[in-house]
Amino acid sequence: MASDTPEPVASGLSHQKTLAPVEITEDTSSSSTGLPEGMLFDIVLECSPSDGSHRALEALEIVVLGVPDLGEGEAPTLKRSSPTVWKYSGVIELYSDMDNITVIVRSENAGDFGYLDLSNEETAKYLGRNIRADLEEGAYKYVIETDMDDISLCLKFEAAASVNHEHPDLTLPVEGRLGSMPSRADEQIEHLDDALSASEYHKNSQECSRRFDRTADVADISKAIEYQQIAVLLTPEDHPNMRVHVANLGGLFRARFVRAGNLSDITDAIKCQQKALGLAPLGHADRPAYLNELGISFVLRFDQASAIDDISSGIEHISNAVLLTPKGHPDLPSRIDGLGTSFSSRFRQKGDFVDISAAIKNHSKAVQLTLDGDTAMPFYLNNLGSSYLCRFQRTQDLLDISNAVKYAKQAVLLTHEENPRLVMYLDTLGTSLSDLFGETGIYEDILDAIKYLERVIKITPEGHADMPSYKSKLGDAFLHRFGHTADLVDLNNTIECHQRAVFLTPEGHTHKHLYLAKLGSAFLKRSQRSGSATDISNGIECLRTAISLIPSGHPTKPHYLTNLGCAFSDRFEKTKDLADISRAIKYKQEAVRITPDNQGGKSLGLSLLGNSLLRRFVQTRDSDDLFQAMKCQEKAVFLNPKESVYLSRLGSSFYCRFEHFADVDDITQAIEYHRKSVSFILDDHPMIHEYLINLGHTLFRRFEHTRNHDDCLSAIHNFRLAATQISGSPAKRLLAAKRWAHSSMEAKRLSMDILDQDEALRAYSVAIELLGVVAGINETIQTRHTNLVDISALTVEAVALALVLGHNNTALEWLEQGRCLVWNQLNQLRSPVDILRTHNATLANRFLALSKELESSGSRSESTAFSSVTALSHQMEIEAQVRKHVELAQEWTRLLDRIRTIPTFHNFLRPPDANSILSQLPQDGPVIFINVLHVRCDAMILLHGADEALHVPLDNFSYQKAVRLCTKLRNHLEFHGLRVRDERGIQRRPRNSAEMKPLRQILRELWIGVVRPILDAMGYSTPQKVRNHIRWCATGPLAFLPLHAAGIYGEESKTQSTCLSDFAVSSYTPTVSILLDKLKKSTTSIDPQEAKILLISQPNTPGLSPIPATTTETQAVFDIMQQNHIQANLLEGSEATKARVSEKIGSYNCVHLACHASQDPIQPLQSGFSLHDGKFELLEIIRQQLPVAELAFLSACQTSVGDEKLSEEAVHLAAGMLAAGYQGVVATMWSIRDATAPEIAKDFYNYLLMNGHGNGTSKLNARDAAYALDYAVQRIRETLKGDDEAALLTWVPYIHFGL
Repeated sequence: MASDTPEPVASGLSHQKTLAPVEITEDTSSSSTGLPEGMLFDIVLECSPSDGSHRALEALEIVVLGVPDLGEGEAPTLKRSSPTVWKYSGVIELYSDMDNITVIVRSENAGDFGYLDLSNEETAKYLGRNIRADLEEGAYKYVIETDMDDISLCLKFEAAASVNHEHPDLTLPVEGRLGSMPSRADEQIEHLDDALSASEYHKNSQECSRRFDRTADVADISKAIEYQQIAVLLTPEDHPNMRVHVANLGGLFRARFVRAGNLSDITDAIKCQQKALGLAPLGHADRPAYLNELGISFVLRFDQASAIDDISSGIEHISNAVLLTPKGHPDLPSRIDGLGTSFSSRFRQKGDFVDISAAIKNHSKAVQLTLDGDTAMPFYLNNLGSSYLCRFQRTQDLLDISNAVKYAKQAVLLTHEENPRLVMYLDTLGTSLSDLFGETGIYEDILDAIKYLERVIKITPEGHADMPSYKSKLGDAFLHRFGHTADLVDLNNTIECHQRAVFLTPEGHTHKHLYLAKLGSAFLKRSQRSGSATDISNGIECLRTAISLIPSGHPTKPHYLTNLGCAFSDRFEKTKDLADISRAIKYKQEAVRITPDNQGGKSLGLSLLGNSLLRRFVQTRDSDDLFQAMKCQEKAVFLNPKESVYLSRLGSSFYCRFEHFADVDDITQAIEYHRKSVSFILDDHPMIHEYLINLGHTLFRRFEHTRNHDDCLSAIHNFRLAATQISGSPAKRLLAAKRWAHSSMEAKRLSMDILDQDEALRAYSVAIELLGVVAGINETIQTRHTNLVDISALTVEAVALALVLGHNNTALEWLEQGRCLVWNQLNQLRSPVDILRTHNATLANRFLALSKELESSGSRSESTAFSSVTALSHQMEIEAQVRKHVELAQEWTRLLDRIRTIPTFHNFLRPPDANSILSQLPQDGPVIFINVLHVRCDAMILLHGADEALHVPLDNFSYQKAVRLCTKLRNHLEFHGLRVRDERGIQRRPRNSAEMKPLRQILRELWIGVVRPILDAMGYSTPQKVRNHIRWCATGPLAFLPLHAAGIYGEESKTQSTCLSDFAVSSYTPTVSILLDKLKKSTTSIDPQEAKILLISQPNTPGLSPIPATTTETQAVFDIMQQNHIQANLLEGSEATKARVSEKIGSYNCVHLACHASQDPIQPLQSGFSLHDGKFELLEIIRQQLPVAELAFLSACQTSVGDEKLSEEAVHLAAGMLAAGYQGVVATMWSIRDATAPEIAKDFYNYLLMNGHGNGTSKLNARDAAYALDYAVQRIRETLKGDDEAALLTWVPYIHFGL
């Protein structure tokens, strides 16, 4: 009767088959002359007496019938290895001419008592008979039927195919199969008579192996393997050299695995070493060595594939090797050391501290057994240090990491520079120093760590298998240093290193998840610094992928889950999407659940989970979240009672409970925990600012509740400390300065005499200084604007206080220093260095070159999130740009500091002081600042040559009124369809009588509340015959209202109206500094031979409504230019593409754009002009550096409409044209009428060319643009015959910026 077909056993699990008794037949087959097709090896027989006794079954034999050349007298005898286990270390070969295999188990005292029949047809699949594709190698287990009721037998063996020369795709045997045979080996085998002997192939293999040791070239080790395979093939199975040859082949496979990381190589190595071990019987002198080598290979495969059976087998084999190695044997220290390494590997997988303790014990013993001066001593010392490092990374025990550094240093000191193992020792030392720095904060340690790790990478050849690991560790060190310095260069270097590690690691590698997780965490760290949503998205993507790759039960999985939860928490802070914070809580809860209570990560996970629960409570007010949050934080503090971060978070939980239930005991507890968090942290720790702010905030809240003056003073003291501490995050320092200022102002409001009157001024002074740092040039323009959204109102707060306290010039300086930060930075980068060049030409030229590079880098588009890490190569290119930008910014800043050390250049590119501003103002009229704050509204009149700015309180106007007027205007424009220019003009729609004249009402309120009081303060009581030129600079919501048109308008005619244009001609300027810069660069007129204008018309932009009058408008302007002998180039329709306009615009003094335009409320830098093939965006305009730019006329809609969230930054198309270099810009506040736009343009240019201040035939310059626009508007008002609502909507949107 035939048996069931056996199935391979995976991971040591067995599939038992019950076999019926078989009839035993005598085998009379003749000897086989063919080559073996298969083999059985690692044969084990287990005997299990049912009564639990160990019956004396001695001298067990396996009789195999049906195998040629193997008679009963040659039956393999099993040796007893335990009371119930017998083993056979040889190999039974199976041939093609065998019909079936019958196995009989016999003993001297029991005779034949067990039977097993394996038909050849059924075993063909796993014996490799004829069909290679069907080969199933592996472990098999059968229950053998016996004649004894009280005994059961189980037969186990390994099966594999041998080489089949009729099928050249079959491979040589390594325990049956010795790896992949190169195709040319078969050709050599066919001519064995002419071939070298096995020993000569073995020698050739050794030579190639030695060459590989020198070159690390995979081709060399592959050649060595090829030669050794032939040597094995040429060696008879029973030859004494077979054991040596197959063992050497295993070593070669393992060497190639270590170099290239191919899992099949280490599997082949194991099979070779298993066969070598099988050929070395118990008591053989080489058996301990083979056990050790096999164990090492199992450990290496475990390190790659994470199969727990491999590490268990590795430890078992190496342990046996150690047990069999006599005391005093020279290899004993090495084997003990290897045993320690195997325990470390299992610890990294399972996290069992028994393993890491065993590792340290064995490594220590190896060191103790090694004599001083032994060349192996550095290796053992390094491994001992590595095991301490491994344990520290779980325990955070300072003694462990100190020992790691000590032993790694000793290893490096004992190693010559030429020693190839030096790189390994430097790696351990650098990593240990990096972690030691993270624990102690001693800066020299992290400097040394980075030095050693960079050296490791420098001396490691490209393509080396360990390069990803080295890159990753260097990234860790940069991240540690960033935590100390907050230097963005370090953080960018961290990301670059981890990206490189991911990129260099092949798919399926066991460490891929580790590098991805580190990369994701680095992205999150940068997002916390920069506020980048892209970084958060990239972090989430990396961490999700890492978690999907990590093996089940891996000890680092809780850490990954926690970090992914933190990523969603960070995104929640931006989106306020409850789904994000709920995901954060889910991942953190899972992390806590699977983290053992005795691991250091438990308290961190609990604390972070509590933090997310608290954030959700603040959003939902679900008290259950609050209670759960406090429970988590209390347990975290219980586990780590002196950890500042846990104490601070517990304090925040008590504070939230106070806010919810108003129990003073809760805020007292909060203060106590925040005080402890500050007391347990170093003064220069990067988190000190956050803990001081938390303490100050809770103290001030208790002051507000109890009116205890000591609490107020303590709160202000802590805010001041946080704001003025130099180290740490500029954003945190800025927050502290704001809290310092606000709490000081509140204390004064409550009439507390305990504070100096100027305390809040000092706070605001620090805050204004920090604004420029937060909006640093090391970020793109887009990111800088994003970072300013929540802090743009800070300047107007400071200015209001300065004006109230009578510090008018301070208020002026703060307005200049704290507004339009990005435009001011751009102006700095474009500042001329002519004076500096006369002093130091080299310094000036380098500064100018850096400025140009930095501007170009800063105006690049912001990167978007990647949907998967398959886009890693592109992502790495983007990161390279980021790193380059930050490095440029730092070099530029260092160079600027160096320039300022030159005696006459100490104010180089510093914001101008008030006296400098007032002395350089234009003489044709004042500049007027209007500062709008929630609590008050003020104007400052700046006059040329004055000693001080004139303060005019605007008591009849307010922030709330400005917001109401903005809302009314926006609704009115949308009602009339005036957000886009089209041929229909104003849409007259029915509405009730109370809403008939909203624009007139808006202009009336602006006149009464803002403009009239200012004119009165300047003595403009009646309309002026010679009108001065006023430049307006408004803040807050007032920046979006038409101050230039403020007045009381009559219905029928102009004579019934009183408005600002009766008294002055109006312009706008984003800042006084920008105006002064334009004044310095202005010329009286343009040479007629050089004057040129570029005209752009888009009457039928694809996808947008037609505006046919743009053709009429640009043709009329073209004709005017021709009449005045000015060169003009008209691009219309399909000719006006983005590329063409970008190419041409720099060659013309003036540009006139008649087209659609739009303001993007989400991404203001993506606002732009609609050309034939897309949008010419504001960011692209900013990139333009136009040396001859003079005047831009933007005959499109919304070209001066900024971002309401960035009212102090003037992020609109008109400001962008000023930034690009134009001296003056005509823009619009809302949609203009297609019918009247041509007339306004004609009147504007006619006035400019006929009545300007130029002396030649050409007067095409920006100095007269404001008067030209005023003339054109007055003409259109006359044409419209009155100032009814429709007329106002037609001419009011036209405004002028610049000179």
